[in-house]
Amino acid sequence: MITHANDAVGHFGPDLLVRAPDWLGPAETRAATVPGAEQWRSPTTFVQTLVDMKNAANVIPGQFEAKGHDYRADLARFIREVYQLPATDDQLAAVEQALRAAELERKRRLDAKDGKAAEAVDGQALGGPGSSSSKAASRS
Repeated sequence: MITHANDAVGHFGPDLLVRAPDWLGPAETRAATVPGAEQWRSPTTFVQTLVDMKNAANVIPGQFEAKGHDYRADLARFIREVYQLPATDDQLAAVEQALRAAELERKRRLDAKDGKAAEAVDGQALGGPGSSSSKAASRS
């Protein structure tokens, strides 16, 4: 399995309650993202890693980073390697640019949809068009 050294999702498990994990081994063997002074403590390490899992997927649309549980920056390269595709680095850069653009467009559409839903709710609450209070007023 391929994981980032700072991806809590790949490190989490019930075993953190009963034994020190390999990724908290000697400071000189740890990934740069794991503090050398950090020590395993049960149940503290379990709870801390659980909280870190929630934060591992904090992503910004269109901004790909190879950290935590964000594998978007690695995706095109991983696919090329796994399937042994004859894609050049320039082609991968073009694919990544298209993925970023598609993600930003999806975010724009979701935000627009959420905005329309919020406007509809606000309109209903304020007696705007379509609300029961505006219909009652138009009948009288």
